[in-house]
Amino acid sequence: MCEPYLRMHGMLRRAQAQCAFTQFNPEIVDTARQCYERIGSELGAEAIRAGAGEFDQLASVRGQAATCSLIERQFPMVIR
Repeated sequence: MCEPYLRMHGMLRRAQAQCAFTQFNPEIVDTARQCYERIGSELGAEAIRAGAGEFDQLASVRGQAATCSLIERQFPMVIR
């Protein structure tokens, strides 16, 4: 259950950095931290990296601006 959540977290953190989003829901950060601790640093870091890679792949196919717009529309409860 935690791995997909950490992948999403990794993707959204990458989006925050690349898209210059200024807000990130603190509840999401807390849940990600709990998941990371639950599954361990090796699997947790791997899942987060995979999620960041998903953002990078989308951006390389669609372009960064389009990917940022897509993420903003799909995750308004998480980032702004």
